[in-house]
Amino acid sequence: KKRPRSTNSGISAGVFGIFTVCAAMCLACSVLFCHGTLTSVAALSELRSGEVQRYYAQAEDRQRILENPEIPDCAFEPFAVQPYILYFTDMTEDPASYENEDTANFYGKNSIVVK
Repeated sequence: KKRPRSTNSGISAGVFGIFTVCAAMCLACSVLFCHGTLTSVAALSELRSGEVQRYYAQAEDRQRILENPEIPDCAFEPFAVQPYILYFTDMTEDPASYENEDTANFYGKNSIVVK
């Protein structure tokens, strides 16, 4: 005897609903317990506040100076904003620090400092 074909070809609505509720609860708990440091929450917050745009504009200005062969010694202001998602570290006031020297060597500069 042949079995009738099932018309249900996927996950039932009940299982999908339970999964959706569990996923939403996990996301809510992550936001509450991580105090807003969840990557997607931090990224959205920094985009909305304009931090990312200000950081990017300042980084582009630095890049133009670094790529200009007529400027052998570079002095930069510290980044005005330090977005959690994008900012790791910056060069220093010491032109002999490895961050500054490596960047200067890469761009063919005599020295680089951050005031």
